[in-house]
Amino acid sequence: MAEFVERNNILSGISRGDAIETALGTFPATGLPAQGRPATLVIAADLVEISQAPRDGAIPCSLISEEFVGATVTLFLEAADGTELKVQVPERALGELNQQAGSRYHLSWPADAGHVLTET
Repeated sequence: MAEFVERNNILSGISRGDAIETALGTFPATGLPAQGRPATLVIAADLVEISQAPRDGAIPCSLISEEFVGATVTLFLEAADGTELKVQVPERALGELNQQAGSRYHLSWPADAGHVLTET
């Protein structure tokens, strides 16, 4: 269970119709509870897209560190509010990124990539 949680991005927020409002922004999601109710959005690190160029709706972050496991690299990044986010990429994709500590990136994910957890 710890590995499952460790390699995911977990954003807590409030249901706002067909989106979840979090400290990092408002993101589309399905399976949300009633308007105004607490919800948690879980996005697997391997579904997060990383870019050096700004994009609409993307979260600006700074690279903290990286972890190599076989041919996969997990990048650990920090948003402006201190939230840690993770991205998993194949090692061969690192050539496209300037992965030095402090490098700036923009993170996003497809609207259907998140899984919503609701309080019972």
